[in-house]
Amino acid sequence: MKQFSKFLAILLILAMVVPGIVNVSLANTNNPSEDNNLGETHIEIKEAQQNEGDKEIEKVSPQETVSDIKEEDTQSVEQNKVEEAPLNQETIQKEPLKAALNINNDIERLKGSDRIKTAIEISKRAYKDGTANTLVLAGYNGSADALTGTILAKAKNAPVLISPKQQLSNEIKVEIKRLGVNTVYILGGETTVPLSIENELKALKLNVKRVSGDNRYKTAVEIANEITSKKQVFLTQGMKVLPNGEQDALADALAIGPVSAKKNMPVLLTQTDKLPKETKEAIIKFGVTDITIVGGKVAVSAAVETELKSMKVNVTRVEGNNRYDTAIKIAKKYFSKPENLVVANGQRDADALVGGYFSDKNNAPILLTSTNHIDIEALKYVKDSQVKPIVLGGETAVSAKVFKEVKDAKDGIINETPVAPEPVVPEPKPEPKPEPKPEPTPTPTPEPEPVVPEPTPTPKPEPVKPGKPIVCLDYGHGGNDPGAGYQGRKEKEDTIATGKLIAANLRRHGVTVDETRSSDKTMSLDERAKFANKKNYNYFISLHRNAFVPEKAHGVETWVSNPSSAKSKALAQSIQKNLVEVGFNDRGVKAKNFYVLKYTKAPAVLIELGFIDHTKDNLLYDLKQIQIVKGVTSAILGELGIQYKN
Repeated sequence: MKQFSKFLAILLILAMVVPGIVNVSLANTNNPSEDNNLGETHIEIKEAQQNEGDKEIEKVSPQETVSDIKEEDTQSVEQNKVEEAPLNQETIQKEPLKAALNINNDIERLKGSDRIKTAIEISKRAYKDGTANTLVLAGYNGSADALTGTILAKAKNAPVLISPKQQLSNEIKVEIKRLGVNTVYILGGETTVPLSIENELKALKLNVKRVSGDNRYKTAVEIANEITSKKQVFLTQGMKVLPNGEQDALADALAIGPVSAKKNMPVLLTQTDKLPKETKEAIIKFGVTDITIVGGKVAVSAAVETELKSMKVNVTRVEGNNRYDTAIKIAKKYFSKPENLVVANGQRDADALVGGYFSDKNNAPILLTSTNHIDIEALKYVKDSQVKPIVLGGETAVSAKVFKEVKDAKDGIINETPVAPEPVVPEPKPEPKPEPKPEPTPTPTPEPEPVVPEPTPTPKPEPVKPGKPIVCLDYGHGGNDPGAGYQGRKEKEDTIATGKLIAANLRRHGVTVDETRSSDKTMSLDERAKFANKKNYNYFISLHRNAFVPEKAHGVETWVSNPSSAKSKALAQSIQKNLVEVGFNDRGVKAKNFYVLKYTKAPAVLIELGFIDHTKDNLLYDLKQIQIVKGVTSAILGELGIQYKN
């Protein structure tokens, strides 16, 4: 109410200075929709208008030049704009009113009905004055090219647009005309951006240059060739394939994009476990002296790092526990005084392909989110930075729930109470690989793949007799996600082998046991949490094995959520005590909000059964498996009030 009174007071003052101000309409000022972009304030504030679906767009003949294109049918289907009321000399100017009311300093969403239109909306926002002599054009499915091309866009002062699969749309041609483009850089080969589109651009009397290689690794090298300085480069994972055959978003390349442009450091790509020939040859040819690896050893392995060091290159790494945490680490490391910040989906890059150059122009780091859940640390960064967040993509990319959480964080409000993500779009989260202490930080375990459209049915829980104790056992990783590994040994195999022995031992004592997976199959963390919440389990226990630099860290540790229940802590302490008595090094009971702990209703613990990459721990694991099984089982039974029987 105070803000509304202040609003009226300002209008009354302006009314005395500027004739006609008394006619200002206050429609929709009391309860604006969170999706409305209030940045362009007008005399009459209206709700955002939408087109009725995608209209049939009139084709432009190859003979037409840019100047012949009509500026019509170009508004995005879901454009977040406030309709502009007619202005005349007697009405106040928009910008003074905007400054007086401090409108649009909270949050903004840039979106289109698809990735092509989102890119156009971002271009309009980045180049409001319509002056850009050069354009960078990436392929519809050329995500790697678009992300590594951020530095080229910076070097040429060019926006990045996304090419349709077959021919240019009228909307793209209109944007080319608005920008005043005379040169276009095409990223990728003819399978990425077809020759027909190149010919259309040439027919518009534009200079066209294609920057491409035989694959994404070589294309990244060719993009770097366009940059003057190449002594320092970033190196990110170049490809990750999901269980359904689709390619995962290159989240690390997305997050480092604006830094690449800011520091004039090209981004080169690598395979996870091997440095591609194209990249290796480029490092030698460019005379690279410093390489910053982006992402943990799950994304770019220690083997690649070792190979780089053997080339007499200084190697550093910026990493987090997962893609979302890595983005936060990048933001804190490279943006001491951001002017804005960008929020984009880190699971799929369709709506954020061009986020890098836009973020650079706005001196903004990129924070990553899933569709329905944003990390608490990201919200804390929003709160602490006190700069305007700009969300890229519609609600299928960043939901209204996340949008509101970001807006609240900007206002200083963060709800730290764990809330399970919405079930509509299950989100992938990394399997936890806790950090060893007091020894150096361990390598996080590979991120489980996002849920495929038709996931394999989870095992049916056993019927429960009234009053009978019931426990849910979760065997970490599985299927396409092997977890940590060492000398042919796989975490997914150790966890299920030991877990089934624990399950059998519990059942022998009259406890009903359900298993999140009973075979070698892929399960997302979201699936595991949902399974665990189907019944009122007495306890949820997740089994894992730890990993770090081989032979450098060893011991057991047991984890609970933060905050955690008294039952969780009691079980964790009992399990830890029993496993230490087996002979493992005591790394303690620790607290952290790993996904399966945070989003499981039952008292929950996560056990790291020694380090899979340490010989001593593996010997203990194999030689004393009976004692390990007994130690975990007796701890669970003890908390259930049941005496262990040999």
